[in-house]
Amino acid sequence: MNEVNLLIAPGRINGMTTRNRIVMSSACTAMCSLEGYVTEQMIDYYAERGRGGAGIINVGYSYVDIRGKTGKHQMSTSEDSAIPYMRELTKAFHAASPVGTNIGAQLNHAGRQTNREITGFVPEAPSPIPGPFPTGRHMEVPEELSIARIHELVKIFAQAAWRCKEAGFDLVEIHAAHGYLLSQFISPYSNLRTDEYGGTLEKRLRIVQEVLEETRGVVGPDFPVGIRINGDDMVDGGYTIDEYRIVAQLIEKTGYVDYISVSAGQHHPDSAAAMVAPMSMPLGFLEYLGAEVRSAVEKTPIFIVGRIKNPISAEGILQRGSADYVVMTRALMADPELPNKTMTGQLDDIRPCITCMQGCTDRTWAGLDLTCLVNPAAGREKTWSRLEPAPKKKRVLVVGGGPAGMETARVAALRGHDVTLWEQSETLGGTALLASIPPHREEFSDLPRWLSTQLPKVGVKVILGKKGDSASVRLFAPDVLVAATGAKPEIPEHVPGWNLPQVITIHEALSGQKEIGDRVLILGHSTAAVETAEWLAERNKQVFLVSGAETQTWEDPMDALAYDKNSFTGRHSLMESVMQKIEFIPFKTVKAIEEGFVTLSPMGERHPCTTHYPINDVTDEQLVVDTVIIHLRQRPVRAWMEGLDNIVSEIYKVGDCREPRLAIDAMADGGRVGRLI
Repeated sequence: MNEVNLLIAPGRINGMTTRNRIVMSSACTAMCSLEGYVTEQMIDYYAERGRGGAGIINVGYSYVDIRGKTGKHQMSTSEDSAIPYMRELTKAFHAASPVGTNIGAQLNHAGRQTNREITGFVPEAPSPIPGPFPTGRHMEVPEELSIARIHELVKIFAQAAWRCKEAGFDLVEIHAAHGYLLSQFISPYSNLRTDEYGGTLEKRLRIVQEVLEETRGVVGPDFPVGIRINGDDMVDGGYTIDEYRIVAQLIEKTGYVDYISVSAGQHHPDSAAAMVAPMSMPLGFLEYLGAEVRSAVEKTPIFIVGRIKNPISAEGILQRGSADYVVMTRALMADPELPNKTMTGQLDDIRPCITCMQGCTDRTWAGLDLTCLVNPAAGREKTWSRLEPAPKKKRVLVVGGGPAGMETARVAALRGHDVTLWEQSETLGGTALLASIPPHREEFSDLPRWLSTQLPKVGVKVILGKKGDSASVRLFAPDVLVAATGAKPEIPEHVPGWNLPQVITIHEALSGQKEIGDRVLILGHSTAAVETAEWLAERNKQVFLVSGAETQTWEDPMDALAYDKNSFTGRHSLMESVMQKIEFIPFKTVKAIEEGFVTLSPMGERHPCTTHYPINDVTDEQLVVDTVIIHLRQRPVRAWMEGLDNIVSEIYKVGDCREPRLAIDAMADGGRVGRLI
């Protein structure tokens, strides 16, 4: 067993015992009602995390005042009417959790990082500077806070803390990071005031100190109060670790804070990836900030965040003295049992977070409730967290060993079925393995690795090198057939030259099945096409990306690229990296392919709001290329199933074999069908 002694050691925060040093920080779940009240879905979600046994689980982030609300389904601590709903949450959490697992609430005001569509009010901020979006756009100009309103907000934060204590929370955390209101006061990037709340570091910090003092006076000396701060704003004109060391020292000197949680970044294109890190950010990339802040304070416990995914790396941070607690939020979304498995030595059974963002950030930033690609039960705890034994044991055949097929097989076997899985290749994983080949996508392979190690543990019989066809399925005679044979790219046969040897698919390129020349044209605009373009560019290929997207659909043709990647940090990081390495050709598609070149033709009328691209010549043009990679549409692979509906009474299709979509949909299919059989 790998040693994780520090990670599983108990801790104490102002008299509160923590079962271990694992923390789940507040993260948007978008599970509250429009009024900001806790829902049954949210209760079930957090009760499941509590059952997993982390030391501290913070919920939220909550808004303390309606003008500081940032999302339509954000949790409210702004009114007494929210207390009964929060009390139901804490009761369920404590009933489910082992001793030493504590639930906290994070208190926040968005400041300028909101809009009147959400709040009904003009935003308010230290200075009338519009808040940036991570996309580079800006929000509306906020009202500058008056002194009287600042004093009112100080009391509002404290009242919200009192409500949380009344509702049964074990602690509260003040959010003073990430460019929200209190962070806006701290940073000269957003605070241009010259009165007692601006001008110097000490004055900028005044409101934070007043909030802490007022909060401590309301909740009493024995109720744990933490604070989250940046260790670096990571924007021009903001504070760096040099100033935040002083901020931490001044906060500690107030005597009102029981821990400091260190993060980084603002809602800005240059630093948003520090707040919600995509796969391209290194593991533990903010550890150095925790170490700096910990060395600056005398005794206040330090929490550190930043892509801490597994117990071994978390233990290393503690052993190096960089922090006292480690924040593993997305890892606990992926596997709420991570703490229990760590404490019992089952490290290999921990379901890994792959930092894909498809279920968490992608969804919540679109206003949808949170789930998880690798853990489809997240957000569906009421019906999915406990597997019911199958009423009748069935002989189940799963054809296809990608994530959808493996998840179906795993769940069905856990429910008591006799499950066999056929995979035509010699390796399990399907397209998930190809998805891990482009730069900064390596962790995608963690999912098929985990699934493949779980199958024999739950009794699934795996046969590699076995292709499914009508005859072999008839011979096997299953009670249930699950088709998980994926999809294959559709080549546009109406394009002259489509069948030339230099025309290949992304699958053939990434797998090495076909040779690739030095000048490559990719026709496609999905994330897979963009990531493949970067992969080729890093191999010294000259890459031309022709999106082929309908020009009327997109005001900016760049918006069509990686359109299926909603995460603001993930997509921005990808686009920033790719566009420096390739040539993007907008408003064109491939008209014909010949040996050594392609003919490009205009796509037609543009979006009426497209103004920053000049009007192009409407004539065709030729481009010299060696290889053409086409990735526009995919079609399910189902021909092998012909006639089987007369042989097998119960047939399901999962993943891309059902309909080509994202990996999150494939895993959800597997979880659903595994429970239906």
